[in-house]
Amino acid sequence: MRLRRVVFWLGVSVAGVVVLVAGVLVLMVYHVPSAYRPAVLPGPRQEEGMRKLVNHISLFGTLAGRGRPFAWTITAQQANEYLGSMDAIAALADEPGAVSAALERAGLAAPAVAMHEGVLTVMVRSRRHGVVLSVDLAFDIDAAGDLAVRVVAARIGALPLSEETLAEHVGRARRRLGRLLEQARNDHKARLGPIRLHELTGLLGTLMEMIDGRRIRPEIVWPIRNHRVRIRRVEITEGRLTLHVVPVESRPAGGASGRRPGGEG
Repeated sequence: MRLRRVVFWLGVSVAGVVVLVAGVLVLMVYHVPSAYRPAVLPGPRQEEGMRKLVNHISLFGTLAGRGRPFAWTITAQQANEYLGSMDAIAALADEPGAVSAALERAGLAAPAVAMHEGVLTVMVRSRRHGVVLSVDLAFDIDAAGDLAVRVVAARIGALPLSEETLAEHVGRARRRLGRLLEQARNDHKARLGPIRLHELTGLLGTLMEMIDGRRIRPEIVWPIRNHRVRIRRVEITEGRLTLHVVPVESRPAGGASGRRPGGEG
């Protein structure tokens, strides 16, 4: 009789622990990060965000053309406003609504970023499950001046993802982005302010390679007057990302690392 009672209460305890663990896991998965603040903008606000992005990119070109070291900064609030304006930006290539449609096909919505000390967090919501997927990225420039992007961590809600699951999701995202970049590369008419959109695809492709673990010489040739600059440091502080940039007079013979510069497609 006593043994039966012990077995009964042991079973109850185990079941209680399982339910508790399951409840905690559910809470972790459906946790919405406090930093997740996507910008949901109506049409006129998207047009405004598109114009701000054009001016922001043009500022980089103006600074690059001065032949002096400079710093170019983007805040998390600005980045999220630009992400919320992506359909208006896509309309420049005569494809209004293309970004939202692409995200919908991927089962995703409402991308957003956050910036903390040394880490850029990219977040997006799953349409099917309503959970927020987060990836933490860190930028690493080695002694030779080559840049790589490291995936520091990834989460569903507050639940960390395994390395295998992370690699699968990153690979899938890279393939989808690759298809979108290929479409932009073939459009030679669309412009983002003074810049043809297809001229940016080389840089975006390079960023995808860096997320894949490759090191890239972070040199950019500004397409207007062909000013060549190099990103010397990427500084991420609370709510702010700053590129510290220096002019490059000419490409070193053979290059310090043998890696091709970024931004050349």
